[in-house]
Amino acid sequence: MRRREGFYWQSGGMNTIDSPYRWCFLGSGYFAREVLEELYYANFVPDLVVTTPDKPAGRGRKATPNPVKDFILSTGIDLLEVEKINDAKTYNTLKGKRFDFFVVCDFGKILKEPFLTVARFPTLNIHPSLLPLYRGPAPIERALMDGVEVTGVTIIEMTMEVDAGPVVWAKEVPVSKDDTKGTLLEKLARVVPEMLKKVFEGYLMNTISRRPQSGIPTYAPKISKDELFIVWNQSAVKIFNHVRALSPIPG
Repeated sequence: MRRREGFYWQSGGMNTIDSPYRWCFLGSGYFAREVLEELYYANFVPDLVVTTPDKPAGRGRKATPNPVKDFILSTGIDLLEVEKINDAKTYNTLKGKRFDFFVVCDFGKILKEPFLTVARFPTLNIHPSLLPLYRGPAPIERALMDGVEVTGVTIIEMTMEVDAGPVVWAKEVPVSKDDTKGTLLEKLARVVPEMLKKVFEGYLMNTISRRPQSGIPTYAPKISKDELFIVWNQSAVKIFNHVRALSPIPG
């Protein structure tokens, strides 16, 4: 691993030189990891993955990689860890790589305006809900808490308003009574490779269609510490949905 000022670079040497385009994936959370696994096994690999540095965790406060880095280290995909995504050094580094596509998924940081046009085509965001429903950081958990029977994945062009950009592709995914956060993460991630391939093709062939988000937005705020405890005076259905929304990984 090579250390540069402000970030760390791991070169895996797996980039495919025969690809008709170059693309970068930004992510750090569990949904991003599941998506990357699906992309990897579909042989649809980004040229670079950008993620956040290790953070102290556990009782010993040991530096621990996030879910994305934990997976990427075993794949050979190039990895860039950045502490400050919006600083000039990071922007210039990524801009200099001349990516065609810049894809954000469960990254945990808000990108500022320059990053909306850092690549050849508009910066994209993969969101695990049918936008404008469940905008925000916890769409999977909130959908399960609400007991929905259908959710999905939406790919949007990013704007300065979080999760509010025009939709370029959306796909419904059924939710079963047996689904937990863990199983629904996998089901939602499974549809992403085919969606993303079609979106890339649409931009390259100039056939992409955009539509504004329609309907009343709902929001999916981050799971609070208080919500990690069961409120036993709720109905059995609410308790059941709450438990599966936080299983196997709370928050």
